[in-house]
Amino acid sequence: MFLERQNISLRGYRDDGLIVFNSNDNEGNFRELLKYRSTYEETLLNHLTNINNKATYISKTTQNELIECCGELIQNKIIKRIKEATFYSIIFDVTTDINKISQMSLSFRYITDGKVREDFFNFIDCHNGNFENF
Repeated sequence: MFLERQNISLRGYRDDGLIVFNSNDNEGNFRELLKYRSTYEETLLNHLTNINNKATYISKTTQNELIECCGELIQNKIIKRIKEATFYSIIFDVTTDINKISQMSLSFRYITDGKVREDFFNFIDCHNGNFENF
């Protein structure tokens, strides 16, 4: 959630294996944050250094699950705000990703606490025809 609040990506260049504590290589924001926190939290340091490689819960699969959980929390917060707003608007925009595949971005604009907010909600794949969740 810290990385989300700071608008920093979770995943990085190296996302698998044990964390290397004596290396200057950047292992990605999530892993680097764990390295930093483990200098202050002995329990975390013991977990990351003394546990079996398959039980660290820091793999790219676990990171993807964390990303999905955080995404759901953020979307639920946006939906709650929209439901409380008197007025809102839906904003669609088409964009092309790095693979030159077009996708639609879904954002909402609404007023909360006397301020206008505009929140990105999700990307929609325009080519698969699956719009059931929207």
